[in-house]
Amino acid sequence: MGDGKTKNARLAAITNIIRNQIIRSQEELISILKEKGFVLTQATLSRDLKELQVVKVHTSQGYKYSINTTGVLGHAASIHSSQDIALSIDASGNLAVVKTLPGFAAAVAATIDNIVPSEMIVGCVAGDDTILVILRSAETYDMFMTNLMMVFPNIVNHANKIE
Repeated sequence: MGDGKTKNARLAAITNIIRNQIIRSQEELISILKEKGFVLTQATLSRDLKELQVVKVHTSQGYKYSINTTGVLGHAASIHSSQDIALSIDASGNLAVVKTLPGFAAAVAATIDNIVPSEMIVGCVAGDDTILVILRSAETYDMFMTNLMMVFPNIVNHANKIE
């Protein structure tokens, strides 16, 4: 990360910084991004924050930026109960496969990326109705499922235990 050449790398860096640090202003975020080799204007950062659905939330220490996980599924999810969009999950080793309703894999993968700490997953790859989730280790599966079930409580877990 930190090559500053692609928008996706920049968006991933912004997401990682906001998830793992307390960021209170765009100036602070731009400064951290510059330290990581990203060169961007405040206008570009504003567009990136909007695309990532970053919001300012009030904490006991004041305001900070946070990824908005409630709106990630988007308008199309309102047709279905968002709890029923992710259908099932199975796993082997540090790999998990999530089945979704057709057309919802990208939205569910984005939700997973936003709700699951980066210490648990490397990332997700989404198709139309299937997501490959790469866990950092098989030992993180139970905690990953706890996070996943907070948003998708009706998901069926086919992975009893990962060896």
